[in-house]
Amino acid sequence: MVMKICQLCAVDFTVEKLLLPLIDAMENENWAVTIICTNGVAVQKLKKNGYRFITLPISRSYNPFRALYSIIGLIKIFKKERFDVIHVHTPIASIIARIASIFVKKTFLVYTAHGFYFHENMPRYKKYFFILIEKYLSRFTDLLFCQSNEDVLEAIKRNIISRKKVYAIGNGVDINKFNIQLFEKNVTNNRRIIGIPKNAIVVGIVARLVEEKGINELLLASI
Repeated sequence: MVMKICQLCAVDFTVEKLLLPLIDAMENENWAVTIICTNGVAVQKLKKNGYRFITLPISRSYNPFRALYSIIGLIKIFKKERFDVIHVHTPIASIIARIASIFVKKTFLVYTAHGFYFHENMPRYKKYFFILIEKYLSRFTDLLFCQSNEDVLEAIKRNIISRKKVYAIGNGVDINKFNIQLFEKNVTNNRRIIGIPKNAIVVGIVARLVEEKGINELLLASI
């Protein structure tokens, strides 16, 4: 029998920019991969390349009504598809998907935490609220992958999940795309175009402009 895998996240950007190497590797093993996320431009492009999608609006906010709509939709999809493995990504999508998985026949559920939503700079009540959510949902999580050893230690320290079920997997880098020689050439050209002196120190970040991405820390370090 062909193993049926579900890769689930909130938005198609995550699929296109983060998950495609994993999906490609799974399909190379002749596993049947279905991607579930909110519809978007990348979905249409990837469909043309042969990727199988089921689209469902998955909000990135904590609006309970939108979450309930997504949960009901996922329950229907999970019951129909009968996945062998459900692999969830991103904080809100992982919460919604794991709640939905409670109401269907048990499948193996994997959660890759691309950084936990809670952090030390949150108000205490908010931080412990999200820790409690993770603790509860760990009952329905068979395996937890973290991007860093720090998050593994945090998960164990907070008793979020059993030590036997959590692993640090790190981040892979495409060395053909992130080529140091090409990078240095582009930096030189961009400095000239923008008018930045050749020896000036430049600090930058690629992220959403929200507090949890470390924008404040970057600005303080740049002073």
